[in-house]
Amino acid sequence: VDDICGALLSAASSERILRGGRVYNLVDDEPAPRGDVVREARKLLGLEDTSSSQTKEEAVTQRRKRVTRNTGNKRCSNERLKSEYGWQLTAPTYREGLAYLIQNEQ
Repeated sequence: VDDICGALLSAASSERILRGGRVYNLVDDEPAPRGDVVREARKLLGLEDTSSSQTKEEAVTQRRKRVTRNTGNKRCSNERLKSEYGWQLTAPTYREGLAYLIQNEQ
């Protein structure tokens, strides 16, 4: 949320002329598959990694289900937003973002 607000404030407070029709991706610096993010979160929370306990058949079945369900797993770049508005990330990667969330959860 901090990075989302920071991006919006960077754009809103910029003296740069706004260009109509431009698309800005609000993502971190390290696009990653959802599974990597979940594994990192489980690690930081001290939970067991369950990904290796599946049989090969179970893994294939689960992968097929994910393919049809997770069609939004795209790699995006935030370079335009950073270069045009001087936006700086509080958490440049999902690892730092997850650590920040866990550290500040209370």
